[in-house]
Amino acid sequence: MRLLLNAAMVPNPGIFRYQQISRDEAVAWLKSAALAPERAQSYIGYPQTAEHINQLSGRRMDVPLNRAKCTMRLGDEAFVCKLAYRLENPATKGQPQPEDWEYGLLEMLADA
Repeated sequence: MRLLLNAAMVPNPGIFRYQQISRDEAVAWLKSAALAPERAQSYIGYPQTAEHINQLSGRRMDVPLNRAKCTMRLGDEAFVCKLAYRLENPATKGQPQPEDWEYGLLEMLADA
């Protein structure tokens, strides 16, 4: 399954691999996910992050907000879209600029 996350975190016990990717690689992943038969599951909790992903994907993805707990299974891959810095007050996410974002892929390789 493909997932969308707004933090690079380990959601459950297991062995994971995380790699930072470029903006171009992020765009390619999102376009591929938009064309996949199974929709990527969103765990994006901030409207600004959802809008940024929508823009990156060329408006191919409608990213719903979802603050539910994320769990990954063996073989799952998550696209991570996060700010490159910590916010002083997370309640006011502000208006991040394109250069403020970092992207990564988190993959679950094995159960714990």
